[in-house]
Amino acid sequence: MSNTLAPPMFERRINCHFRGVTWSNVLFAQKNGNITLRTSITQGIQEILWKFQGNKVADWDELSGVTDYLQFKRRTYLVRETGDLTIFSLKSEDSGLYEGELIINGNIHTVKHDLSIIDPGSKSNIICKTIDDDNAILLCQAEGPHLSYSWSGPGLNTGFNGQIGPNVSRVENANSDYSCVVKNPVSEMTVYFKAADCFTSKEEKENKSGKTLVIILLTTTILALIVLGLAIAVFIYMKKRSSEGNEHVAHMQGKDDREENPEGGLMVTTLSLNSLENIAPTNNGRAGVLTSTWRPYGPLDSLMSEWKTEQTSSSPFKLCLPLL
Repeated sequence: MSNTLAPPMFERRINCHFRGVTWSNVLFAQKNGNITLRTSITQGIQEILWKFQGNKVADWDELSGVTDYLQFKRRTYLVRETGDLTIFSLKSEDSGLYEGELIINGNIHTVKHDLSIIDPGSKSNIICKTIDDDNAILLCQAEGPHLSYSWSGPGLNTGFNGQIGPNVSRVENANSDYSCVVKNPVSEMTVYFKAADCFTSKEEKENKSGKTLVIILLTTTILALIVLGLAIAVFIYMKKRSSEGNEHVAHMQGKDDREENPEGGLMVTTLSLNSLENIAPTNNGRAGVLTSTWRPYGPLDSLMSEWKTEQTSSSPFKLCLPLL
């Protein structure tokens, strides 16, 4: 068995004759949508090749079956009986010239399609351009490529087209309704408009403006009251927290003092005997120097209402006061 690969499909067509070329008009398709490129062939197809900008898209023959290529891989469906090619999930870069080459009874039939991928129309609306207090003209607007506009409404003939719509007057058209149909090759939208909306009186405009001002003032006042209330609440809260903090600090300072003398006790103060004449014996008149020391003396609750003196032969008179 030979390992030589078969030549490409169209290189084997030495004896093929060109039968004709079929052109279509420009085809439009919506981005992310689908499109079918048709051949108008119904039978007798022996081989099919579709190309995009000269590069293969998909092909079919009896030996290999259907194969798709490059950016179109897994995005196409080829009908071998007719040669019709469907492309899915269209992208902007899929826009361009497609050529289908079909062998029918040894003759090559070529089909060409120029495909353009576009967005649908959007944001359609009708606006009123006032001429004076009693007359206006309607305008239709939209966004998108290849848009066309048509109008319908009282007094309009079929085929009233274009963005510029009918003239309307307060006297003749105040109760009339109009519509504008906006189309492009892949979409269609219809918008409606009441002619009376063009003729809001001066008084109505002033009333509307006054109502708007009242609403703005009320809203501003309510917001100001809310902010003020929040500010007062924060002030009260912070003041309460500050008071609680001061109490906590005082409590902790007292606790620290008690922790330095955890058993309670006496503050033992050595005084000069002369300074104690009014509160204690003179201890034989001995003089002394004022000194202070700490020493435990028993439970604090038993010392709160008493004081005690100590005297020895070798020390000055000592006054022991209970710690608070």
